[in-house]
Amino acid sequence: MEQKVFGIVLAGGRGRRLGGLDKAAIIIGESSTLTRAKAALNFADTVAVSGRDGEGAPQINDAKPNKGPLAGLAAGLNWSLKGGAQWLATAPTDMPFLSASIYRKLLVQADGADVVIASDGTSHHWLVAIWSARLAQLANASLEGNDLSIAKFAKRLRFRILVFPGEKALFANINTEADLESVRKNIAREDGFDASARTSKT
Repeated sequence: MEQKVFGIVLAGGRGRRLGGLDKAAIIIGESSTLTRAKAALNFADTVAVSGRDGEGAPQINDAKPNKGPLAGLAAGLNWSLKGGAQWLATAPTDMPFLSASIYRKLLVQADGADVVIASDGTSHHWLVAIWSARLAQLANASLEGNDLSIAKFAKRLRFRILVFPGEKALFANINTEADLESVRKNIAREDGFDASARTSKT
């Protein structure tokens, strides 16, 4: 039986090391980082945005404000479970070179796991992942604690790491002005991002 997958962009963060810049509104090439993140999830049955206006996609509000990405994940899992999805794909807005092919490969490895996380072989990217919707209740309970680390939450589960060897550039993220400058210099090397052709399903 074909499994239903929802996707959510975790877009609530502000770039403190970018002078408070809204990471979701950064323009890379001709598209915002939010548009790019939604496009990376275009394989999903439905795509929503957590933490801000979805610009055409549904907005999912955190049940508990100021709890970081874990609150966005919990909200997304609740939404997925209620919508009848088996899996939730998460994408941050500060990784503009993510693509749907990454998530399709994660999904292939999901059988028997609670979560499958992407890795470039050096770093694990805990927000680039496929999560079982059955984790909703556990994620909600974790928001009551003091440790809101996504990595620590994932490590309590049956987690699987999928390494993408030689693909570190796909996981470039924007945390500083230097990161942003580097990403913009490398945009010409990207494999033909086209926002109109890769618009997320909503």
